[in-house]
Amino acid sequence: MARPKTSQQGRMQSGKQLRVLADVATPFFAAELLMNLALTVPHAILTPLLLDKGLTLSQILLVQAGFSVAVLLFEFPSGAIADMISRRTLYFISRLVFCAFFLVVIFGHGFPLMLLAWVIYGLATALESGTLDAALINNAKNRQGVSASTVDGLEGTVGAPDHVESRISWLVRKEGQSAYLGMMIGSTIGALLYLSVGANIYFISVGATVISVVTIALFFRIPEQHKVASVGENEAGASVDKHDAARIGGALRLWQELRSHARATVEEMRNSAALRQFLLLAVIAQAFLQLHFQLWQAVGLEKGFGESHLLFLYLLFIGMAFGASFIRPEVLFQRRALVVAGVVAFPGLAWLSYLVDGWVYLVFYGALAFLLIVFANYSAFGVRRASSVERIGAVTSLVGVVGRIGAIGVLAVASVFVNFYSAAAVASGGFVVLVVLGLGWVGLRRWQIGQK
Repeated sequence: MARPKTSQQGRMQSGKQLRVLADVATPFFAAELLMNLALTVPHAILTPLLLDKGLTLSQILLVQAGFSVAVLLFEFPSGAIADMISRRTLYFISRLVFCAFFLVVIFGHGFPLMLLAWVIYGLATALESGTLDAALINNAKNRQGVSASTVDGLEGTVGAPDHVESRISWLVRKEGQSAYLGMMIGSTIGALLYLSVGANIYFISVGATVISVVTIALFFRIPEQHKVASVGENEAGASVDKHDAARIGGALRLWQELRSHARATVEEMRNSAALRQFLLLAVIAQAFLQLHFQLWQAVGLEKGFGESHLLFLYLLFIGMAFGASFIRPEVLFQRRALVVAGVVAFPGLAWLSYLVDGWVYLVFYGALAFLLIVFANYSAFGVRRASSVERIGAVTSLVGVVGRIGAIGVLAVASVFVNFYSAAAVASGGFVVLVVLGLGWVGLRRWQIGQK
């Protein structure tokens, strides 16, 4: 009879698995860094760039709204398609669409073309949802041992995985680190070069995107094996190779497959208490993030920082997010005392950041941003951990859609209050209200469970 593994043996095996996983995932992280660099090159100067393109401030808001609508329309269908056909192919298509977006911005002028560009941007963002990131998560879930899955094959039996939470958490955090590092590099390059080259900075974006595609094409190797529910069946047992699924034949059959897959995804969400819980967390996290991203510049100006300091503030907040991505959130959330301390600290930090100005404000708001990213990473980890291998792309995209809808609702309410209160008051008050609503929902659910 085999002896049970000791904790030291378990840690050694987990470390070996992470090293093997790192070899597989490194090209993806490099491509993510390059892609986030490409997308954030104009971040620090986006408003001046669009003004130079002939837009008014109200038209800039409409352009951003066009992006959000495009993502909402296309994200869930694209996630379902990613589960049914080659994730690699869909990833490459999304990069091609990103390049189209960059080129329209470079050569276009005026509101109609900029609106078209941002709709294309939204489509590209939706297309990449649930592609190679989902392939990596599935690969991590399928690893029962170091030898169970290699770069060249995924032949191990899927069963009770060893240290699967550690592997998924590691992937989520490394993906975030790559993204934040790319954002810091890209925004700095854009801010330094915009005055001399203008919208041509987007050529840097095109180049970085091309290099990211080459990196994936040459070095990223993860087999894609999925189960796709056959038409008219809700069970996930009809095993179909992804390349065969792409050749089933006919637009009608593909549409039927897509509808069947979407129904199965919604059913999975309904039947999984864990997924519903993490869906709520994702909605709250998105609302927090959108309040932060939309108001941090206005709040910074109110707190006494000049426009010349905005790039510094941007890099500081991204740096805090980068540091937070080294924290293992699933470990923190297993300790009730730490969770309670974080819940109490969050509204306290929000209130203190409202009361103080200058550099002291950065201390409190920076700590707030740090906790926010840890919370967002935990929700992302939970969704990917709880979703099935067969529908991870669709589940991830569905959570993203619901989160965006919730965030848009919060921003709509904030846009009303900002006419009567300062941006700092709206941001801090919004953070506190979201915490109260989240705690209220958790309390209500516990009461309902207790009544049954």
